[in-house]
Parts: sequence; structure tokens; C-alpha cells
Amino acid sequence: MKKHLSYNLLKDFCKKENWNKHSSSKGTTSGLTKRSMWIIEQIKNLGLGSMNVHKFEAPTYIPTKRTYSSFELRTDRNYTSVPLHYINIEVNVTNTNHDNTIIYLAHHDINNPNSENCQDNSASVCNLLSLAESLRGKNVNKNVYVVFTDCEEFGGKGAKELANRINEGVFGNVEYVVNLELTANGRNLWNDSENFVTKSTLLEKLNVEGEFTSVKTPFNDSVRLRGNNIDSVCIGILDDKNLKQVGEKGYCSTWAMCHKVEDTFDNNANADDMDNFVEFLQKLI
Repeated sequence: MKKHLSYNLLKDFCKKENWNKHSSSKGTTSGLTKRSMWIIEQIKNLGLGSMNVHKFEAPTYIPTKRTYSSFELRTDRNYTSVPLHYINIEVNVTNTNHDNTIIYLAHHDINNPNSENCQDNSASVCNLLSLAESLRGKNVNKNVYVVFTDCEEFGGKGAKELANRINEGVFGNVEYVVNLELTANGRNLWNDSENFVTKSTLLEKLNVEGEFTSVKTPFNDSVRLRGNNIDSVCIGILDDKNLKQVGEKGYCSTWAMCHKVEDTFDNNANADDMDNFVEFLQKLI
């Protein structure tokens, strides 16, 4: 694993213009966001394996005057000057022919276009790029995919698309999906604790490989996957101070930055913590 790769990628990623995909004035001829194009560029530059860009239609929205996160559906399909799409980016980093598969997941879409979105969820995207680089050329006994999903912030449509493709057998026999959120700093591991309707093999493995604190989380892609009978757990990291806050209040200062302009690289990113987390992820194969 390249030392501080995810941290250095994150420094660059957070500088990218985080415009909202529903803005017609800042569209691209490809119909993709600049964040999406940056991820695709890094996958190619790092030689991470076979990549599939799975496009699905984005409904046409316009922002209301109330807040940046409020949207109203518009029936006029000619609002945007270029076609816009949601995209999931799927990468087979091991290129094996094994039947069993593990998927690592992070959503790449954003809630606030005025924020660097370091914790939510740029750091997780960069940690998965680093994980994929560390697995390149290694002989493992399973297929390993990293998938970057779209539209987590607006209902988990990307996770629903991924669930459909998993259940159609596109990825082989998927044992479980490891979903990353809020992974810019800290050495304390946490997992989401609600909405488990069936036994989770992944949850059992997580508790064997590391010491986890179960926490109550907002909606995330794992909820959508579990609702489609796919074993998935959302995991992240916290420092000691914020873990204590979660234990006392159920929430913490780091999480409170999400969707705000304070969610910056300078406020949140820690190179050694990110490296340590990527090393842990390797234990889940």
C-alpha cells in the first residue's frame, strides 16, 4: 500500500468544484459531474482494473429558493442543456474468476455543493481507491469489487441499482457489501446498528477482525441493500473525543459538520488514520 495515498488523493479531490449535478449552467458534454470524472481518471491513472460506468437516468430537478438541499420535481424534461445521468462506477480490482465476491462501497454524490464534503463522503472514495491500489496484482481467493454509488444523499437510488445488479448475478455470488461513510480520521471503528432483519455474516466478521462500537446512523446505502436481501453493513471511524460524544449524546462534533461548509480537508483529514483504516479493510477479504 502506498503511504498516505488516500490522504493525498483526498487533498486533490476536495479542491474539485463540487457543483450539484442538477445545475444546467455547469453541465458537461458527457453528462457526468466533475467529481465522477475525477474518480474515473484516478482509476485509470492507478491502473486499478476492469471498470464499468453504469449510467441510469437522473430525474430533472431545480433547486427551490428555500435551501440548497430542497428540490422540487419539474415535469419539463428540457430544463437541462445537456443530458445528465446518475452513475455507479464499478471496478473489479482483482480480475479473478472465483465464484464468491466481496464488494466495497462508497457513495460519491454530495449534498451541499458549497462544501468540500471531506467526511461525507470524499474520504471514503479516496480510501477505496487506496484499497484498490493495495490489492492490485495480488492473488486473492475471491473477486473483489469497489463500487462508487450515486444518489445516496437523495434516496439511495444508486444503491438500489447496485442491488438489482447484484441480484441479477452481475458480480457473481456476493457474500457481502462493506459500505464506507465518514472515514477521514480516527482509530475507533463503528458500525450502523439498525434495520438488520436477517443474520449478517459481515457483522460477525467485523467483530472478529476489529473492535466495533454499534451506533445509530441516518439513512445510508446499506439500508437500501439490506432491504433487497443483500448482507451489508455501514462502517466508519472516529477519534476518542468524538466516540465519547457518541456514547454520551448519540451524536458528535465531526458528524455535525456533514452537509456544511465546515466539512473541509483541513478540519477533518488525518493521513495516518486513513492508512490504518485501509489496512483494516484488507482483513475483510
